[in-house]
Amino acid sequence: MPEPTEARPALRSLAIDAVGAGSLDFADVVVLEIPHGLASRWAADPGLAAREIFSVGAQPWPVKALFGLRQVFVTLLGITDRGDESRSFDVREVRDGEALIATAAPHLDFYVGVAVQDLLLRVTTAVHLKGLKGRLYFAPVAWLHPVVTRSMMRSAVARQK
Repeated sequence: MPEPTEARPALRSLAIDAVGAGSLDFADVVVLEIPHGLASRWAADPGLAAREIFSVGAQPWPVKALFGLRQVFVTLLGITDRGDESRSFDVREVRDGEALIATAAPHLDFYVGVAVQDLLLRVTTAVHLKGLKGRLYFAPVAWLHPVVTRSMMRSAVARQK
């Protein structure tokens, strides 16, 4: 029988680490198999992968429509101070083969880690909600998040072909 090994988390991500213990309100991981050449390029530069996935102007039209609907929804909730939204998806750091996107807003803090391992592109999202407005805002977002994320990933991969 093999010797017991030290317990390790099944998944490490800068996004989850950034939220901090006891503050994680939502997390998901979306994984997509990608072609070998692209996997090699993006593994060498996960910041490039993150910029391609979160390139606002290059999103599929349904994602653009949902982002537009989101703008209406946050206004209805009275979330007016959203910071500099043009920089919401900027890569803040690249470390240990993962790019980190981090944004703090009055209603939530969100962190996204983008990494490539073997032929798998992984996007990890971690969110800390702030107050009732954050919870109300994120209720529909949480439901749609994995579908939107996968669509953005597929679009970024398709643009590389």
